[in-house]
Amino acid sequence: MKGCGVVAYLFLKINRCTLMFPKIILKKASQFWFFIFLVILFFLNSCQPSVKNSPKVTVSTTSVQKIDAVGNVLQNQDASFQDGGSYAAGTYWDCVWKKKDGLLWEVHTTATSDVGGKLRAIRNTNLNYNWYDGDASVKGIPSLDACSATTACDTSKFIAQLNVSKFCGSSSWRLPTSNELLTLVQDFSNPKIDGNLFPNTAYDAYWSSSSAANDGSSAIVVLFGQSATGIAKKDSLQKVRAVATKK
Repeated sequence: MKGCGVVAYLFLKINRCTLMFPKIILKKASQFWFFIFLVILFFLNSCQPSVKNSPKVTVSTTSVQKIDAVGNVLQNQDASFQDGGSYAAGTYWDCVWKKKDGLLWEVHTTATSDVGGKLRAIRNTNLNYNWYDGDASVKGIPSLDACSATTACDTSKFIAQLNVSKFCGSSSWRLPTSNELLTLVQDFSNPKIDGNLFPNTAYDAYWSSSSAANDGSSAIVVLFGQSATGIAKKDSLQKVRAVATKK
């Protein structure tokens, strides 16, 4: 805009100078100064900043979605969770899909019995599991007990039941890595997770699939009561939050 200021300044100087000339000179030079005036107007107009319409940016409000037991996205995504709520009202969901990383997470319940094969009982927040992935070489110990609302089993059996039933529309359920679990940590919450999305989360340690370094008989756990990681023996009983990959 400096160029525009210079042009405006010159126009004012020229205008002042013309007032000092005799009228006869002004009359003879009127056409000349009219031409100069038009030139100055042209330059002033060309100095105006151009304005372009900015493209509209659409912000996605569905980066996280609540899913029912068969894989349907709830129509109402804004309601709060209620034990005994309904899919129709949006007050009950079984999984949360985080679209950014493509991970589908299991949600805990307080149910003591299954409803319509939705595996609610074995996802009770009070249940604990010993670590086993079906491979004895990694030093996990299989449980002899079947998964139920009152009986703890091993992580492999728990994951297998989710996959057989295609829980939340997926058959790729597994234990999460420690890094995947840490993406759920939310320091300013208590427990350290978004309780609006993941209700019924315990303050305890949750198993990861990651074995401890230099100790195959232990695995890394994430403590949602303390926003920290730790090490637990694979034959100990800890919480589980299963994860699957959803595209």
